[in-house]
Amino acid sequence: MSGIFKDRTAVVTGAGGVLCSEIAMKLAAEGAKTVLVGRTAEKLQTVADKILAAGGTCMVRAADVTDESHGGAGRGSKGSLWAMQIPD
Repeated sequence: MSGIFKDRTAVVTGAGGVLCSEIAMKLAAEGAKTVLVGRTAEKLQTVADKILAAGGTCMVRAADVTDESHGGAGRGSKGSLWAMQIPD
């Protein structure tokens, strides 16, 4: 991989789902530090395990981004936010 996202942080919501988990794994493979956000911690951890096994960096935040009380789900990361993906 080219590492085009090296030193960038990408927040991927819905990261426990099929499409968004693939997006997260691709971003991580390209060097992004990924923040995996979704409602089901177990699904997110499965994706995180794959990213970590491939040598990537990620963190898991179980949250429902449609619920305002979960609005701070991605704030635990250090550094600036470069990309955020939100599925329809």
